Amino acid sequence: MKLTPAQQLSATKLEALRKGLKPVAAALTEARHLADMPRGRFPTPDRGGESWHIPYTYAQEARSIGSLLGHDIDLRAQERDTDGALVSCRALLNAGRAIGDEPHFGSQLLRTILQHEAVLKMERTLAQGEAMGTTLQALQELFADEDRHPVMLITLRGERAWADHTMQSLQKGTSFTVQRGTATIAPLPRDVELGMIASGSLKGQRAALLSLHTDFVEAAKLPSEQMDSWLRQIMARLPGSNSPAVIREFFNPALMQRWQGVHQHSLLRSAVVVLAAERYRRQHGRWPDTLDALVPAFLPEVPLDPHDGKRLRYRRLTEGVVIYSVGPDMIDNGGNLDRANAIRAGTDAGVQLWDVNRRRQPSPPETTNLLK
Repeated sequence: MKLTPAQQLSATKLEALRKGLKPVAAALTEARHLADMPRGRFPTPDRGGESWHIPYTYAQEARSIGSLLGHDIDLRAQERDTDGALVSCRALLNAGRAIGDEPHFGSQLLRTILQHEAVLKMERTLAQGEAMGTTLQALQELFADEDRHPVMLITLRGERAWADHTMQSLQKGTSFTVQRGTATIAPLPRDVELGMIASGSLKGQRAALLSLHTDFVEAAKLPSEQMDSWLRQIMARLPGSNSPAVIREFFNPALMQRWQGVHQHSLLRSAVVVLAAERYRRQHGRWPDTLDALVPAFLPEVPLDPHDGKRLRYRRLTEGVVIYSVGPDMIDNGGNLDRANAIRAGTDAGVQLWDVNRRRQPSPPETTNLLK
């Protein structure tokens, strides 16, 4: 059974977590040092000559570090070490930040995955206990800095370069295996290469593809709250079945829409405001009436929703408060969150906080049926 953030771990799960983390205690200690290393990065191989398309090697390392820290956060939150859990949240976020500005779809996607995980773990930690104001502020500042990372611009510039290099290779009559990003997961099949060659001028197709990629890059240079609208407009005017073969092969609208780099800013900004609201509650003993109450003592300004350009929403719930964006469907669903599928229609993107007396709820009854 999937736990809500406010539900505690069962005794069985807690014991398994403690047992599983004991053999990796030394590695965990090292991983937690990342909390104070926001500017480090993984080493990248030399990509001179034609070796530039070699896959990056740090993906598994980043995932492993993130998984280890995620388990540590769960254990510390359960054992009432709320401050320690939030320190590990910073370390988890920095594991993703160590990817830096690698211009590769997979790299930036992994960075956003670890961002998302850090937000979810932070939400669960605060649903289990209370942290000191200084701990909350340190994580808030790190989330705010991460929100300034231009993930879409980096990704789309990389996609433009990789696609143009592929077209250049076709013009030269050469072929190579290349893992592409928003276009497909697999290498460009040989029959597709031949189809593009046979369908018309490669020079003209290359120019059309480069122009379209540049439109995306220019949209990605806009502030997040303006970018989403422009990206949607470009996607809407993509040519149909009569478009050049190269555009049909390099642009998968469904996958492009699924890649919600803009959406990730919604979660990061919601996390920033949630931490500010929690700091406010600790100082004043109650939730703020509006988000304006957080300015300027806890926030420099109320962040804008990256999807519609309006301010993030704030709603009082029976068990706490929620700060959220309308999400990709552009509809205010009243703070209805789906943590398993944050871009599902009918839901919003945000983070919830629980009243202190509604935190640390009992775990659901355990069952021996593993299929339930």
